[in-house]
Amino acid sequence: MIGEIVTPQYPWETLRALGAEDGAAAISLTSGDTYHQQKANCVDLHSLFGEKFAGIIIIMYGGTVSAQSAANNDAFGFDLVGYRAPKGSLSQSSVNPAILICSCAATAAIVGTMEMSPDGGTTKTSKWVDSMTLTNNDWPGTLNKFDHDNNRVCQLAFDACGVRFLRPWVHGADGGQAGESPGVGMLISAY
Repeated sequence: MIGEIVTPQYPWETLRALGAEDGAAAISLTSGDTYHQQKANCVDLHSLFGEKFAGIIIIMYGGTVSAQSAANNDAFGFDLVGYRAPKGSLSQSSVNPAILICSCAATAAIVGTMEMSPDGGTTKTSKWVDSMTLTNNDWPGTLNKFDHDNNRVCQLAFDACGVRFLRPWVHGADGGQAGESPGVGMLISAY
């Protein structure tokens, strides 16, 4: 067969472990947001998928934190920030600014009723996000949201455009107010 195209098959990996919000409000990309200053908060996509991938798929879920459980229609917001590979070694100080991939307002990512198990087992302590409304979608590549609204898994898929590191930032999800998801987790795959 000449010119056979094979799409790599990657498993789901953890982008963000289930946990409470990272902050009360949306991320502020002003100072202290270069890769070198934020690398402890980033996931290296090459360590998950190697160097041969073009696109990313992210799915999210709400779950139990501090004995508070996620319920149908609980909400949260998030920002997804990307960084390219730094010039030279990863410890070298080089220009590598934070690039906002997309945002979702504090009440615009909605947990549905479809149960999921964060450990892949039979204990179902979390529920998939089934819809989200993006407030920033200026990514140079294609960014698609497959928003099912009917208690099925909502998917966020986009061209990686050379991004190597991702930093997910969750806000409005501490469970302290009615309608907020107590915790949020994110899974990622590539193609």
